[in-house]
Amino acid sequence: MAKFSMKLRTNNGYEQSEGSSVHVLNIDNFLNGRDPYVTLRDHTARITSIRYKTSLLVSISRNSKNSGQVMVWDTATSSAVRSSCCVGKSTVPGAPKAMKCHESLIYTAAGSSVVAIDIRTMCQVFKVNHQEELYSFQLLPEKSLICIGLAQRAMLWDVRRGCDMQKGEAVAELDGHIGNVNHLRMDPYKIVSGGLEDFQVHVWETGNGRRASSLICCPQCDSRPCFGCSAMAINGCRIVTACNDGDHSTLYFRDFNNATVPIASAPSILQSKNLGSSITE
Repeated sequence: MAKFSMKLRTNNGYEQSEGSSVHVLNIDNFLNGRDPYVTLRDHTARITSIRYKTSLLVSISRNSKNSGQVMVWDTATSSAVRSSCCVGKSTVPGAPKAMKCHESLIYTAAGSSVVAIDIRTMCQVFKVNHQEELYSFQLLPEKSLICIGLAQRAMLWDVRRGCDMQKGEAVAELDGHIGNVNHLRMDPYKIVSGGLEDFQVHVWETGNGRRASSLICCPQCDSRPCFGCSAMAINGCRIVTACNDGDHSTLYFRDFNNATVPIASAPSILQSKNLGSSITE
């Protein structure tokens, strides 16, 4: 049996699921337990990401030509009424890494570029190019900022300054990482970045890219080497990081809601038991 993975989104009692090998999306009404409300079959390659916007579902798959196919579905229309719920298609160059939606735009990070597509026309609005492969991507639309994860660093860009990263001026270069930056989280106040080979995650100020702190995300001991950040979750002043080397797993929980001293001024505060805890398996 082929390996199966699933991602879920819920809205008004409906659930969307996708399989890594079957290339279809099922929308199930789990309130009445009936057969799939609608099945979306037009993808011909592995689906890598899905997003939900009101009655529209956006999905992207990676095809054999090392490019991404973006599809928009009208989930309010049953596939029994017509042959397909697909209402728009577009193609982006390179292997897709991440996708974000904001208002009428779909932002996709694929290969070495970030492409914005207008969901109403499925036409490309702008394309932000880079000469290196992208490993992660985050968007802050209210400030027109995008952040991309590269090898050993991340870059913060203002899309209003131009769409060519090779010629344009970055807001900041977030360097100091070990390996590729596979994980990014961004809000109006901070950027948190980490990677599978880096035993620290770094916290940066969104406005100027200044590093505020570096947080250890794996146990440091002599019995086994450090391993990097495999996942992270951010909610306001709460930061959760996870690491796994195949034999050991660790979760670190940090809550800075009650912090009174800027962490950049007092690095020792990171060791306080009041601000951090861990669970190790």
